Amino acid sequence: MPCERPAVALAGYRLWRLLVAAAALGCWLGAITDARAAGRRRAPAGSGAATSAAPTKPAKGSAASSGGNVQFVTEKRAYLDRGAKDGLAAKQQMQLFRGGRAIGSCAIETLADHQATCVGGRPRTGDSFRLPSRTAPKKRERLAALPPLIDEETLRRRAVAVSEAPYDKVDFTGLRVLAAHTHGEVSSAFTVWHTAPDPNGDYSVEELDGTVQVYDLGASGVDFNAAFTAMRWGSRATIGRFQPTQQSQFYLWEAEFSKRRTDAKTVFAVGRIWPWHAPGLTLLDGVQVGRHNEEGTAEGGVYAGLVPLASSVAPSTAWASGIYGALVETGSKKSAFRLAREEARVGVWGGPGTGLVADVEALAQVWLGAWSLGGGGRALRATDATPNTVIDRGYLDLAARPTTTFGIGLHLRYFGPALPALAILQGVTPSPTGTFNMLADAHWELASWLGASGSGGLNQDRDTGRSLGYGAAELRLPRLLGGAGGFSVGGELEEGWLRGRLLYAQVGTRIGNRVQILARISASSSEYEIPTLAPNVDEIGGFLQLDGSLCTWLRVRASSLIRVPFLLQGATPWDPTFGLVVGISLIGTF
Repeated sequence: MPCERPAVALAGYRLWRLLVAAAALGCWLGAITDARAAGRRRAPAGSGAATSAAPTKPAKGSAASSGGNVQFVTEKRAYLDRGAKDGLAAKQQMQLFRGGRAIGSCAIETLADHQATCVGGRPRTGDSFRLPSRTAPKKRERLAALPPLIDEETLRRRAVAVSEAPYDKVDFTGLRVLAAHTHGEVSSAFTVWHTAPDPNGDYSVEELDGTVQVYDLGASGVDFNAAFTAMRWGSRATIGRFQPTQQSQFYLWEAEFSKRRTDAKTVFAVGRIWPWHAPGLTLLDGVQVGRHNEEGTAEGGVYAGLVPLASSVAPSTAWASGIYGALVETGSKKSAFRLAREEARVGVWGGPGTGLVADVEALAQVWLGAWSLGGGGRALRATDATPNTVIDRGYLDLAARPTTTFGIGLHLRYFGPALPALAILQGVTPSPTGTFNMLADAHWELASWLGASGSGGLNQDRDTGRSLGYGAAELRLPRLLGGAGGFSVGGELEEGWLRGRLLYAQVGTRIGNRVQILARISASSSEYEIPTLAPNVDEIGGFLQLDGSLCTWLRVRASSLIRVPFLLQGATPWDPTFGLVVGISLIGTF
């Protein structure tokens, strides 16, 4: 039977064609600007210009003295394969070349004998640079040491006089910049879902995400952070669990002015904030004010504000307030104790459906040599729901990493009774008695080309008495494709109210320095304890993602996911059955 084409919103395609055209025009204009800037940096025409326009190919046996390359690049600096003994000097400006064209310069930041780091210039892995020419130093005649012009006693008296002299403060009259450091990222995405043979299985969404980080506004020490997501559904699935009736959605994740640097004893945050050192407290439309000691190892303060709706992060009438405190202790290099931190919060909150709720939450974490131990929990009392104090949650984490290549961990979680008003998904009933989760994991890098990891756990629902045990293992060959990528295989196993099996293989590789590719194939089986609520399915699946750089400030990411059931309730489907998700996004940084 022929399959109908997915019903995709034409308006979304038109918008995406405009975005792609605008991005291509921006990259083209940026390339022209870079080329003109590089041309202005070249020397005038002539033999000297021909020599300096591009790095020449070094003669055989002289590579170490002619130039070097950028080994790899992080967000803040580039790492070079030449150092002080090769002729580099601190704060020296190095001209960078890419494909034989000058693309800017970077300044030497740190130096070793045969390695160095530099900052600035937007370098990339594989860029080259030239080493300064070195001439043999001339031998100097040894001269007799001359006596000091000023005796030591006079120098000492002058130093004392300078140190004791008063210095009057003067008012700053210079120009304050609006923002000393700004970083932002904006991404636009379009995603389509198609399910066959479901007649209502086609839906699509356009999404715009953005983050802005401004440091040291007006040289005042105040930072500004904002993050948002805007979504527009072209069509919508008939069964939705998260705001199914809202075609247009906007989520403001953060919009805060804050001053949290250690050099300021009084710290604060105001706006839509994510409070610091207040465990269990999430998004808050309000204010947090605290004060820490001179060493920055202890802090205490207060917070107050309104709590946005969990389903849409829209403003609400729910409120929260309380006090918090935090401590940090450090050990010495010779002791087994390395670091410890403790945080605690005592608060009162309330809203429609919950009444007045008082809670206290604390956490602690300590590092002892190769071991680390952490834990915490929360207790609350809701006057309208229960007269008794209940343990709302508890957790314990134990980890050991005796070497850089081997580590193990054990993680325990307990989630207690949830209040009726805290269910945020459609058709979900909060647990009245709670659940218990346990997970153990381990990883071992046996060699630079071989690694293995595994995990296993147990979930138990106290309401229904059902439990689910699971385990997973993975074998990695990160250098199977040489420097271009690696390969991994793995499997997962589930037993309990859901009986599941999964096998997968994936490969990650790159093409040059611009394109990264991740491909994965899988086969899975799911058998439910009550198959009338959800059918038993045996299926194969595939995933493909491409991430490429279009220019220095813009990259594109495309992905697709397909699931093809070959058995439904133990029988082969009559109609062609599959699910497909295709998405593409543009990510720009400034």
